Amino acid sequence: MNNISTYKKGKTAEQLAIKYLISKGYHLLTQNYRSHYGEIDIIAREGKTIVFVEVKSNIKYNLSEPQIRVDNFKQKRLTLVANDYLVKHSQEGQNFRFDVLALKKTIRGEWEITHIIDAFRPEDINNLI
Repeated sequence: MNNISTYKKGKTAEQLAIKYLISKGYHLLTQNYRSHYGEIDIIAREGKTIVFVEVKSNIKYNLSEPQIRVDNFKQKRLTLVANDYLVKHSQEGQNFRFDVLALKKTIRGEWEITHIIDAFRPEDINNLI
């Protein structure tokens, strides 16, 4: 039962993230893109750049910042999935970047969104898988 609740909360955070991105002028390409390497929550376009977005959330205001959960291991996985997407959609050579959207509940129960643009670069990842 708790896993279903966590799943629903994650989906709520993703929907809020999509609304946020659209309000900032992004064009949604796909959501929950899966390959055998893993999943990317949101793939969008900002101008001529494809943006791979990882959404992290905390529902309790006193927890640590959710974006710290996008560690080197997660970054490597996201990079592999992004490469899969670029190849399968004939987008090799296309400008792209990785963003992190961190959603955290405030003490008042409202969502606070932190958008980390260009959060990491694949060439900077240490301790690869």
